[in-house]
Formats: sequence, C-alpha cells, structure tokens
Amino acid sequence: MLEEARAAESKRDFISKCCIALKEARESHVRLRVCCRSRLGPNEEGHNLVDEANQIVSILTTIVRNTRKKAGLNKTGRNLRQLARIPNS
Repeated sequence: MLEEARAAESKRDFISKCCIALKEARESHVRLRVCCRSRLGPNEEGHNLVDEANQIVSILTTIVRNTRKKAGLNKTGRNLRQLARIPNS
C-alpha cells in the first residue's frame, strides 16, 4: 500500500492509501501478538516481530497525522479551513 501511496494522485489519495496501510499494519500487529501469547514459534523472534510491527504502526500513524495536518484535513478528510468558515446554526 505504501508503494501505491507514493504514486497517489492527490494528498487525499495519499492519505487514504496510508490509512489502508495503517489498518493492515494494525491487523498484523494484533495477529503477531496473538501468536506470541500462544507461544507459536520462537519466543524471542515473536517478541521482535511484535516490536517491529508496533514501530511500523507508529510510523504510519505519524505519516497520516502529519500529512492531514499539513493538508488542513480532519480525520474524515474534510477541509478544516472550510469548516471554520461555516457558521453555527
């Protein structure tokens, strides 16, 4: 997904693809934790993989957060500058 994000057509497209990569990384992190707690495979290797997956999740979270901030978008993809101009009813 990150390779696709590099070729994104817009900031929103980039963010969308990074969010998908983040979801996949979180899913992998959970599965690795389950395998580690179930004692499947070598213990040290399992802990190393869980740690690495956690680091990947952290990196992707930072990429998404910073890109949204720079683009002026909130979590739903709406432009924060435009939302600030909408009067409250």
